[in-house]
Amino acid sequence: KRRRLPDPEMFDGTRSKYAVSEQQLSAKVENDKHDFENDRVAIDYAYSRMKGSGAALVLPYTRSLK
Repeated sequence: KRRRLPDPEMFDGTRSKYAVSEQQLSAKVENDKHDFENDRVAIDYAYSRMKGSGAALVLPYTRSLK
């Protein structure tokens, strides 16, 4: 049985932190895929791990999916 990965750190839009944040999110969704019943759930989860300018940059994309 696999151990669930911890939630990734919140991403605040700092460019130098993007690669680490993206890798953490990717690993979380892949490792714990049973928690994400579809792509929309995974995208909403990723958005929930963003704040500040990071969330503001992604908001138009998430809104366009509805």
